[in-house]
Amino acid sequence: MVKFKETTSISLKKTVELNPHHHSAVQKANVGSTYIYCLQLRNKQENTYVVRGKTGDMTETILHLSDVAAGHTQTWEYAGMANKWFIGVKKYERKGTDIKWDKQIARVDIKAQKGSHSSHLDFPRLAYLNRAGSHPYPGENFVRAEAAVSPNHQKFLLATIDNSGNGYFTIYSLSVINKALDQVASLSNGDNYVNMGNIAYLESFYYPNLSSLINSYQGFDMDDYGNIYISSQKAPDINSDTGEFTPHHKQIIKIPANKRSFADQWISVNLSDWGKIDHKGYHSEVEGFQVIDEDHVYLTVAYHDKEKYKKDGKTLYKSVTKYNNLYEISW
Repeated sequence: MVKFKETTSISLKKTVELNPHHHSAVQKANVGSTYIYCLQLRNKQENTYVVRGKTGDMTETILHLSDVAAGHTQTWEYAGMANKWFIGVKKYERKGTDIKWDKQIARVDIKAQKGSHSSHLDFPRLAYLNRAGSHPYPGENFVRAEAAVSPNHQKFLLATIDNSGNGYFTIYSLSVINKALDQVASLSNGDNYVNMGNIAYLESFYYPNLSSLINSYQGFDMDDYGNIYISSQKAPDINSDTGEFTPHHKQIIKIPANKRSFADQWISVNLSDWGKIDHKGYHSEVEGFQVIDEDHVYLTVAYHDKEKYKKDGKTLYKSVTKYNNLYEISW
């Protein structure tokens, strides 16, 4: 069994209480130059919302995706162009899970396209994500994808996972991605997409059975030096009869730029043993994050508690999100 290098030498620099005015987990918070943005899945994860505010109080809804445009995504990344952001779109159903992951990455203009959308065809998109990079695989094996942009807005990361738990990582020049999207943006009849099998990349690698090392993928991001980071913590399990929670390990994994193939050289930032983001009486779920610099991130964490409900006259318990925090940490 591969064992990561580990650190608990973590510094908590700032805490921001996020108030998106809806009790669901913030999948990803992103601190921009003017606003803090929050990405949420609402209404039993059937709708995607992006809200923003100049502090942790998010009162302005800038994007609402529904129907096929929505889906489970933890991507909300500035595209390096005024008002342009990346987000996951085009949900699909897959056997064996209730989660409807997204199949494509869209670039949204939050000024020109602000508001509600029910079709992914409203946006220029990156498609055929399973064909990206040096290790293409059948689309039927695709499970999920997330995208990220380096802090200096020079590079674009596409990470995908297949149904065998293999991880695929491809890094592009962000300008190449944006140029390809610009070229299809005005096309109609659903042709406004980019086939990722045709896009030149800077680096591509594959790690077999990555899911045996990392049991939960939340956010993916990268720094300016090519180091890749993955946040990981399963949502706490709850016994519906007793209300007892079973928490799970939380960590950020760093894949160094020069150690892609050597997982025993990867670094686990052990947030569980550190303990500084644990809150008594609540159970954490680490969500997405935003890299500021090497070993320096904004981390989003949702906090859960139990709630009673009645079914067939019996009192049962379910887990509900009570609040979300954003932490600036470094190590």
